[in-house]
Order: sequence, then structure tokens, then C-alpha cells
Amino acid sequence: MRTRSRWAPAALDLHDTGEPVREIQGWPDLEDGLIALTHPLTGLSVTCPALPGNFDTSFTWQFINLELPFGSFAADQPAADIIVTANLSNYADLSTALPIQARGGFRYGADPLDNPTTDPPIIQASLISAGVTPTLIKLMKTYHGPEDETATGPNFPREYTVAVDIADGQTVTNLDISDYLPGNLQFVQVVSTSPTATCGTLPSTTTPGGNLVCTFASVTGTTGTSDATVRFRFYVPLNDAGSNPVINASTGDDVQCINQAGALGDWTPLDPRDLGGVDNASAGGSGDPPEHILGCKSIAIQKGVANLTDSTNSPGDVLEYTLNFQVSDFFAFQNVIIDDLASDGQHFQSSFAPTLQVNGNDFTLAAASMDGGNVNIVCNYTGGPGAECDSDNGAANDGTTAIAFDISAEVTRGRPDGKLLGGCVPTAGGSDYDCDPFDNGATTATLKFRTVILDAYTDDYPSGDPSVDQGDILNNDVTISGDVLNNANLIPTGNSEADTSAAGLNIAQGSLEKTIYAKNGVACAPQPCSAAVSYTHLTLPTIYSV
Repeated sequence: MRTRSRWAPAALDLHDTGEPVREIQGWPDLEDGLIALTHPLTGLSVTCPALPGNFDTSFTWQFINLELPFGSFAADQPAADIIVTANLSNYADLSTALPIQARGGFRYGADPLDNPTTDPPIIQASLISAGVTPTLIKLMKTYHGPEDETATGPNFPREYTVAVDIADGQTVTNLDISDYLPGNLQFVQVVSTSPTATCGTLPSTTTPGGNLVCTFASVTGTTGTSDATVRFRFYVPLNDAGSNPVINASTGDDVQCINQAGALGDWTPLDPRDLGGVDNASAGGSGDPPEHILGCKSIAIQKGVANLTDSTNSPGDVLEYTLNFQVSDFFAFQNVIIDDLASDGQHFQSSFAPTLQVNGNDFTLAAASMDGGNVNIVCNYTGGPGAECDSDNGAANDGTTAIAFDISAEVTRGRPDGKLLGGCVPTAGGSDYDCDPFDNGATTATLKFRTVILDAYTDDYPSGDPSVDQGDILNNDVTISGDVLNNANLIPTGNSEADTSAAGLNIAQGSLEKTIYAKNGVACAPQPCSAAVSYTHLTLPTIYSV
């Protein structure tokens, strides 16, 4: 493949003229990287940058001038981000960085008058350089599960989608999408492929790990980001491919399940001067950084929040927090506690009793209000304790509310000892906890409680403004913890395990809307003026060649 540059993006001059954006383009011949042209707006000489070292002499710069729709721009204004969209040529060479250089300026200098002899244009002293490297294939992996984590066991099946994005218009044949399952993930099945693929290599459904390979006969890139996909199901087993426990049975400490994927195919470039090849199109691979790292846990919790009042998040609104937690198929716990910490700017809503619903091993609890004795609310805010508080820690006033939910005490409604057993742990203890033959289904639970957004913070407002108003962020953190039990006799191992989560939201921000009231001094009827308005002082987009 030759290194060419005729498709190199342009140098950009950005000039503030008070007029709408217009584009001025040219394709000058380059002689030793020094050719100059006269800027069409400022009248100044523009010298093209030197020839980049990794290109041959056929290189040309494309000059583009963008006029920005600002009448003026003061030094203390926030920076303006200018987003320019460009398309790479189908003939661009892979892995050859295409240079882009830009600088800004003011056409009329420091004043709004066109008086260059006394107030010349202001031009940024040096060009800012960047580059874009053409890529044929991108590989993406999506985990279909909660918060990049999972409780272990076959009752918690999860799915991955491996997607390939091919450059628009390019075709790759014999495209293999592969997933390299680590030894602590157990493959279950391919769920789907799009378009239809032949999955000739499948991992074992009884031994963890292995490679999955699905082959697509031909895939042509589209404007979408998923030109070919493979979706498959898996779970985290009791033991890994070496017959060692994935998670230590005594400690319950979580581990990482590291997953990699790759794509490989045959590509014939559209550029007739480039040769095609076999296995010359690739992305990812077993030696690259992992596409996803999954937290594999003995106990896991996730948190979400919803506004029950409206969608704008403002003072007085009621927020409902939902906590979902799971116990691994292979573990059992006692003394399970959920500790929740609500940030300043919100208070616990005592008019709604928290509810708990449990799908347990050999018992279920329908969603019902928790006993008040199993919910302890400690108010750490000035002016407390409020009516919702069980106690007040005045020495620790930081505006927060700490809520402790005694899950095991509440579980005694369904299991007298309050223990939570994973679905494959015998209800009275025992040595068989590999889900064969004993499997009582997933152990899961859902806890809900509510808070109310305040008008003002009580203690903690870093912005310096005590009002709870637009743009403010309210946070809520949660930790679930419990004592790990020995599955054989349901006696504590002496270790405890925990998991955390969080949820938050922004207070709604105001919006600014601008409409046209009059055209050429004449008020529009009806109001506002139609958006399709022409102004004689506006310059329409033009093309300028040099």
C-alpha cells in the first residue's frame, strides 16, 4: 500500500465576521510545501504548511475558510466550540494519519470597521495541529446486564453483543467475529447474528472458557455503527476451567471476568491501485486490551432513581430510589444490611414506608412495607432532627441522611433465621451447591424508598448558593453487606462481603429560546416570524477556488 495524500483534510482558517458560516475551498498545487495564496476575506497572504514527512510529492492541502456567526467575541467569553464534519475518501490509506491544521482570527481586527491600514486583521500566530487516521474496522462490545457486574451462577444468565462497524461503502468478505471467553465464564448459546452468520466454532457448554467464531460471507459498511453483530449468552460458573473456585467460598470476594473479542476478514480496497489480501482487515484480538471487564460477585446491588412528580427535577418533587440486589447461586449470607446515604438537598419522605420484595431460596416475600423497627434514619443536617428522623448526629452535620435497612430482620417474615441463601445452596445446608441436582432459582430482592427535593441545602453547597436550583446535582450512595456462611452448615466463615452502587440526578436547567420578531423593521403577524426569512445583509454560502 502506497502512502499518498491527495485526500488530506484542509488547513482551516476561522474568522469572526458577524455573518453566517460560509465555506471557501481551494485545491492549490503544492510546490515544496510553500505555495501562498491571498486570503479571500483578509487580503493577507496565506502560506500552506510544509509537506508532511510521511507523504510523497503528490500531496496537496485543501484550504477551507469558515466565517462564524458572531458579531463580536470578547476575551472573557466562554470558548466557542466549532464542530466541523468531514468525510474521508474511500481511497484513503489505512493507518496513515491525515494532518489537519487550524487557526482563528478576526477579519476586521480589534474594531468592527473594515480599515486594515489602521486596524489590520488579527490572526492567530501559529497553526494548531491534529490528525485523523483512517480505519477500516471498529470493534465494539456491549454487556447486557446491570452496572457491569453480575452475581455468579446459572440463574443469572447474561449476554454480550460483539459488533463490527466497517467503513461506509467498503466490503469485507469471510469476516470472522470472535469472542475469547476467559476460563471463568461459561458459554451457553449464540442468541443471534446479523446478518446471518455461520458459527462454526462454539465453546463447550459444560467447560468454561473457549473461543466463539462466527463467519459472515460478506459485509458492506453502512452509515450505521453495527454492520455485523454476534450476540451470545453466558454465566459465571462455580469453578473455572482449571476446576478452581471462581470466587473464594470463605471470603466471597468478587473477581474480574476479563473478556476479549476480535474481528478478521478479507478486504479488497476500492482504490484500484491498492491490492487486496487475505486476513488484511482486523480489529481487536486476544492480545489487545479487553473489550469488557465484568465484576463477578457473591452479592451484588444496583441502584436507580425516578422522579414521581414530573420530568424536570425541581424542589418539592418526590424521588423514588429502587435498589435491586442478588445473592450468588453458590453463596449464603446472614446479617444482611443495606446502608444508604442521601446527599444534602433531599430528605427522606416519611409518609412512604420503604417496601421490600424478595424471591428467596424456598420462600418469597411479596412487596410490602418494611417494619419501622427495621429502618433506621439518622439525620446529619442542621436544624434536625426532622419528623422523618430516628436520631440526629449534630456533630456530623454535613447535610446527609443515613438510612440503614436491616434486610435479614425483615426476611424473618419468610425465613425465621433471616438468612439469604443462593438458589443452589440447600435450604438446610449441604455439600451440593453446583445447581445439579439442587436449584431453587435466583435469589433476588427489590427495595424501594423515597425522598423529597428541598428548596435549599442545609449544610453542604459547594457552589456558595444555598438554593437548590438549576444544574445542581443530588447524589445517593448505597452499600449492601453481609456475613458469608459456610454452605455445608450455614455457619459464618468469619468473613463479610459488600457491594456498592450509586444514583444521582441534576436539577432541571432553564432554557433560552430566540425567535424573530420583525423583518426589515416590520413586525410579523402572526408571531413569531417564519424561520424561512431572507436578509439582504446576509451572504449565502459560496465556493471559492484558488
